[in-house]
Amino acid sequence: MRVGHLTGPPTPSLLWAESVEVGAVPAPGHAGGAAGVPSVPFAGALSDSAADRGPMLPPPGSPLAAHQVFRDGGQSVTLSDGRTLWLFSDTVLDGANALAVRNSAALSDAASPTLVVDPMPGGQLQPLVGTVADDPAIPNPPSPSATDPDCPATAEGLPFNSHASWPSGAAVRAEGDGTDSVLIFYLDVCLYLSGADFAFVSLAFGVATLHYDPTSYPSLADPQALPALQATITRNALFPAPDLFGMAPLVAGGNVHLYRCTGDLSGASCRVARAPLAAATDPSGYSFWNGTDWTGATPASAAALTFGIGGVPFGGMELVHDQRIGGPAAPFAMVYVLVPDQKISVRTAPAPEGPWSDAHVAAYGPCGTTFGTGCYAPAPHAALTSDRELGLTVVDQIHRTMRFATIPMVRQDRLTVLPQPQRVLDTRDGTGRGGGTSPLPGGATISVPVAGGTFGGQPIPADATGAIVNLTVVSQGGGTHLVVGPTGGPAPTGSVANTPAGKTRANGMLVPLGAAGSFDLTNGPGSAHVIVDLLGWVGPAGAGLLHAAGAPARILDTRDGTGLAGPGPFGPGVSIERVAAGQTLGGVSIPPSATGLVVNVTAVQPGAATHLSLYPGGTVPTGSTVNVEAGLTRANMAVVALGDGGTYGVRNNSGAVDVVIDLLGWIEPAAGAGAGPGGSGQTLTLQSPSRAVDTRDGTGLAAGGHPGPPQPIGPGQTIVLAGAPVAGAAAPTAGLLVVLTGERPTAGTHLTAAPADVALPPTSNVNLPAGETVANLVLVRPAADGTYAVRNNSGTLNLIVDVVGWMGPPP
Repeated sequence: MRVGHLTGPPTPSLLWAESVEVGAVPAPGHAGGAAGVPSVPFAGALSDSAADRGPMLPPPGSPLAAHQVFRDGGQSVTLSDGRTLWLFSDTVLDGANALAVRNSAALSDAASPTLVVDPMPGGQLQPLVGTVADDPAIPNPPSPSATDPDCPATAEGLPFNSHASWPSGAAVRAEGDGTDSVLIFYLDVCLYLSGADFAFVSLAFGVATLHYDPTSYPSLADPQALPALQATITRNALFPAPDLFGMAPLVAGGNVHLYRCTGDLSGASCRVARAPLAAATDPSGYSFWNGTDWTGATPASAAALTFGIGGVPFGGMELVHDQRIGGPAAPFAMVYVLVPDQKISVRTAPAPEGPWSDAHVAAYGPCGTTFGTGCYAPAPHAALTSDRELGLTVVDQIHRTMRFATIPMVRQDRLTVLPQPQRVLDTRDGTGRGGGTSPLPGGATISVPVAGGTFGGQPIPADATGAIVNLTVVSQGGGTHLVVGPTGGPAPTGSVANTPAGKTRANGMLVPLGAAGSFDLTNGPGSAHVIVDLLGWVGPAGAGLLHAAGAPARILDTRDGTGLAGPGPFGPGVSIERVAAGQTLGGVSIPPSATGLVVNVTAVQPGAATHLSLYPGGTVPTGSTVNVEAGLTRANMAVVALGDGGTYGVRNNSGAVDVVIDLLGWIEPAAGAGAGPGGSGQTLTLQSPSRAVDTRDGTGLAAGGHPGPPQPIGPGQTIVLAGAPVAGAAAPTAGLLVVLTGERPTAGTHLTAAPADVALPPTSNVNLPAGETVANLVLVRPAADGTYAVRNNSGTLNLIVDVVGWMGPPP
């Protein structure tokens, strides 16, 4: 027998607390998730648009259409005919002639899952209600009697009110004859009420069976003409108290999983049981996860699950299995509220038993901050979920309605480098533009389709989520720049390829793809020709994992002969090829299985305008990696596949130039010889460029990433920056992709980025002439605490940092 107590309006589906069992709680100060826990963070806060915050309503023209629906709880399940069955407790239809019921079921058509229809008057799932009589005039119906043989007379000093059964979720079992058996899992409780004080005693966790015949519901247009949804219930108590494995049924792999979380605000632990769906009503059909496998035979054999940081749920937890939200690496999501914060938390996992990721927390706009006045009972729903957007409902007590919200999710994918760069856009000759050869006007936007296309015989999967590109801007008028982001996505906040009037600049970029499998390029104020070379792609079917080196490691320098037979600049048309796979370069060991390198390539003071081309060994160089005028120094980040014998090459086009190459990381197979299970590298997540630091207005310069006073960076100055890629996500320690922009330095300088806990190396990531603005993509591995350092060499400049991606553990 378990007792829970709440002060405030009765909210029975929110919480049921049990005896305290502290376990699986990370130590204070722990900076990352549990070992092997995949972290699939928010791509942003919960959506707070008017559409997402809309209430649940009956369909237009329905006899109930004048009512706004205020419902407690709210789980859903998709039926075989595509309709959604909704389950609620303590239902109230606001408006004239308010109707209150203890439990209720509703149906929605597949095309309109948020428009619900109550089959009346039998939509109350009466067998789930026990002996409680519904009174349409009273929102909280009184008990029909002062006693109940199963319930104590009082609990926590409050008098007995009623005996209820609260739905906690459902599972569908198709019967083969076109009908469904819907297993409705419920918590059997005794309720105690006096004024605003509310308590309950948990008796058992059981299951009801509802028989659904879609031919009985040819239309939902007239709810009162529909037959009642009827359930039969056997109170055989799958799990009597105290072994209440009764939270959030989760169906996956032909099994139903039931969770039990115990604890309080100071800590908690969760355990899980499972049974084949066909045996879900039989207590003897369940086994328990014992920490290694499912051989546990009794509730006592269940082990505490592994959770990352962020607080373990102890009440009101719901789960969903849907690969659209986390990809193959993390298709399971857990949603809950930790009172009294009223913040919605989400964790993801590769399997129902975990391990579960760090908690990603976000406030939801309409919710207050005090329990009893905000939102509660968040529940995920397959019918409301789309690709990488988890759909959920929350009960909004402030506005007395159930609302819908979405949590944008991102999934971490693998990376494939193409054997040769492929030109996908060239405004000079009409490539990728339908033959048009005019420059891109100032302010114009052009979309570049990638996913599902074939370029130079290289097919790109339709589910690709990102593109690795080299962007070249040839200014035709005034100075300009490019803004790059996913088509249809949030507006990017940073610029790349900043190009003075009449000049040519190149920038490497990893850009997420939008819903159409494309990304957008928006030109700045001056007209310009734009060239895009596709170097590779990112997606669930990608072949490689990314490994970030610690500090940048110099692997070639013609000025002192590093990586060469001796010093000396490259002459016009000179190419060299070097072995990388299986070698130690700049003190960094590259595994024999490596398939590509991530490098920063710098052209130093050529005698004539030229460009450098990085290419796989044994192939013919195509395109340009770095474009530089005579006497200047330019750098660009590039990703290059390793060719014959694990080699890469670099070629100079014109004049004589010194060449410097710094190793930032490498790519290895997701599984292959020498790589170990899944490789030792990391998966990659891309996002639309998001401003993290701007010294011009102080963005990101104060504690917690908040704005501080404007602080230009002086000569020789180093600043330490936090590496959290998105709000609510833990700072990555595997790697961070950022665009570093230096704005108009007072003297020629360079910027160097490295982990904050190592000595800064004698390398450069961005090279800037005095008075010019230059950006470059940088891959940096943060320190253990998630911080990294950026150093300015000379003069004074403003620094802008835009986060475009980060690295996580392999699936």
